[in-house]
Amino acid sequence: LPPPPPVTLLKSCIFQVEKYETTQAILACKHQDGKSICAHVLKMKSHIERLGMLGVVFPSELAIDLVLVLLPESYSQFIKDYCMRVHDVTLIDLTYMLIAIDVEMLKSTSQANFF
Repeated sequence: LPPPPPVTLLKSCIFQVEKYETTQAILACKHQDGKSICAHVLKMKSHIERLGMLGVVFPSELAIDLVLVLLPESYSQFIKDYCMRVHDVTLIDLTYMLIAIDVEMLKSTSQANFF
């Protein structure tokens, strides 16, 4: 008798579960004020890259929109400004932009607390 065919359903099921868990991890990445914005975006980027390795097509624009949606209310002005302009940026470009805004917000908060 020939050997039975390989069971691909199990592999497919494992990938499906991992895709689901990675997607859940992305959605749980709500940034909190006072925490590192760089670490936040890089964590999301690693989850998005993992989905790519699992065969999920994740366009750059969708990744950026997801990062913006998961930012707290304190970034609302940045999000409005970003959406008003046409951008051709990568996730890393967005990270640098958010770091710059984060520094400005920290400066304005520390100046407000000083007076």
